[in-house]
Amino acid sequence: MDAAACGVSSGLGMKRTISRTTRRASTLDSLQISKEEEQREDLIERIASRDFQSRVLWSRVVFVIGASLAWLHLPFLDAALQRLYFSHLLTSPFFRHYSFEPLLASTIFAFNIGLFAVLDFFIPSLQKYRIQPYKTMAAWKNRLQDALKNEVPWYFFFWIPFGGLLRARRMATAAPTVALVIKEVLAGLCIYDALFYFGHNILHRVAPLYKGIHAKHHHSPVVRAGDSIRHSFLDGTWDVVCAVVALNVLKAHTLSRALFNLVAISLICEAHSGYHFPWAINNIVPMHIFAGSVVHDLHHRKGKVNFSKFFTWWDRMFGTYAFEAS
Repeated sequence: MDAAACGVSSGLGMKRTISRTTRRASTLDSLQISKEEEQREDLIERIASRDFQSRVLWSRVVFVIGASLAWLHLPFLDAALQRLYFSHLLTSPFFRHYSFEPLLASTIFAFNIGLFAVLDFFIPSLQKYRIQPYKTMAAWKNRLQDALKNEVPWYFFFWIPFGGLLRARRMATAAPTVALVIKEVLAGLCIYDALFYFGHNILHRVAPLYKGIHAKHHHSPVVRAGDSIRHSFLDGTWDVVCAVVALNVLKAHTLSRALFNLVAISLICEAHSGYHFPWAINNIVPMHIFAGSVVHDLHHRKGKVNFSKFFTWWDRMFGTYAFEAS
């Protein structure tokens, strides 16, 4: 009887412990949901504010004026581009080098990540544009050491030498027009985004692939610009493959390839910056055609939405699109 009573008592105690644990977990889940709802409401309020929308409007006005002036002076810009290409770029050993593109990409990444690090640590007036209202800098912790240990060696000891060994770089003998460069850069972004969407989607849906290849990129739901290159070797390789295939399919001009790297990498770093600037391209271009930082930030927090990197149409087409302020 004593043993039986002890058994019953032990069982009841275990049930009470499980019940308390379940209630505690439920409470934590409720607090997390409440915190996310408060954050969502705060973001919606900031995006919809008169000040923010006014800055978006002025950014669009400046963009339209600049584009109009460029269109009116297109012959002059084409002539200037020809002089630049023939007089400076074609005669530059650096520009002609087989490793120019991976070295250029590495430099653009370093510049953009460094720029956003300066904003995070030294420009507090821009904190009002942060998507998540957290002041934590945990995403930057050991980021430099980790990059020097992982991503930097991959670029400097694999991709840059690989470009030299492959010797696949071809120099165009004719200078491009401004219109051609714009067309090829935009087309390159579209092809890249299509390839990336499906590959990225698969990485999230197949658990072994996610764990072995992509999980490192999602180490934290609070993203900073340094996370744009926080990935495994295979994850980073897929990014490179998307870019190379896009440019090769287009047979893009030498200068278009360089500017594609500049635009694509700048957009990638901005998407991971955690900042939602009114002058960002996704705000300047209406109807949420460009994805932007809010969309990608939501991907890092939820994981099951917004798999595209630059545009929103693939996510819209396959029902994986989400936007906080919708």
